Amino acid sequence: MFFYEGHSCPYCNKPFEQEDDIVSCPVCGAPHHRHCWKNHGVCAHAADHNTEKQWTRDKTAASRTDARTNAEKHPCPNCGADNSPYAEICAHCGRPLKARDWNSAPRTYQRAPQGGFHEYAPFRATDFYAGMSPNDTIDGETVEDVAAVVKSNTPYYLPKFRKMSTCSRKISWNWAAFLIPSYWLLYRKQYLLGCIALTIELLCAGALSAIVAFISKDALLIGADTRTIMSWLMDNPEQLLHLQGLFLSVYLINILLRVTVALFGNYSYLRHTLKTIRRTKEMYPEGYHAQLSAIGGTSVLLAGIAYICAGIIPTLITMIVLGV
Repeated sequence: MFFYEGHSCPYCNKPFEQEDDIVSCPVCGAPHHRHCWKNHGVCAHAADHNTEKQWTRDKTAASRTDARTNAEKHPCPNCGADNSPYAEICAHCGRPLKARDWNSAPRTYQRAPQGGFHEYAPFRATDFYAGMSPNDTIDGETVEDVAAVVKSNTPYYLPKFRKMSTCSRKISWNWAAFLIPSYWLLYRKQYLLGCIALTIELLCAGALSAIVAFISKDALLIGADTRTIMSWLMDNPEQLLHLQGLFLSVYLINILLRVTVALFGNYSYLRHTLKTIRRTKEMYPEGYHAQLSAIGGTSVLLAGIAYICAGIIPTLITMIVLGV
């Protein structure tokens, strides 16, 4: 990533480009075009050296964020709150906003990621803090800290967290949590809930595999084709009724699990994020922020392990029942 992206030369005020010849002040580190430095022979911020006003990258980044937020306002027609210029939902109340063309976005915005293992992000152009100030708070923790833990797809989660915090709501819908509940929970490092959801899914799939295998074994239908098995079931209505009841029970449990995780997943993720921040502060009183990115974020490995378990365990149960 371009190290000076978003910065401008303090002499000519032109934004730095990838191909520019750039030098940094040996005292404060402020970047300059080489020719601008040669023309003036001194750092543009020399008067502020060794004072509280001395140039730093963090201060410059914060001023750019504030300037960008104030430069273009995108008021919400519902609550009147100001939002990031290219946001499509209000960061305060969650209502849809009239979209702007992301192609006109400045370089400080990025196009929303396409594909990959990401939840749906309702932004054509993404802002890491979803139009909020890094110093804003969500349940007593700064947006900057919350974003450091979430790390991936913050434009989707930060407005959700803000709305749940300000409105004291626990329910919101998450499509990824509905479609792949246990994988999503483990991907977001919610270990306990992820293991519980995965266990329920494996028990349902394992029970179904075991019953079907037992019926096949009992009727000497091992290795039979589908037509033979269906013909036998039609001749044995009691077995067919039991099998239908089992399928219906497993289906209802699976749907209940999916809907529950989809409705309360974002809230559980908010509580998990806040708990992670507070635990990290206790463990690392100084410099805790540097640990948040490592502790938080996502885990494709855990989701992958869960996927492998979901495919192997029902097969093993079937083999055990059949005595293979």
